[in-house]
Amino acid sequence: MSQTDTCGGSFANGEELFVCDRDNDRHLVHRDASGTTAVKVPGGFLVSKPKRA
Repeated sequence: MSQTDTCGGSFANGEELFVCDRDNDRHLVHRDASGTTAVKVPGGFLVSKPKRA
């Protein structure tokens, strides 16, 4: 999969930076390869990391 096939949008949680790995179509929830998700909210992003097993 080439970079143009994915969203590529970046979002930050404190000093950690994540890059959205979802298909490059319209979506509200961004998700990176590790499963961390983010929703754009006023003033930034609401980031949710996957729970540890």
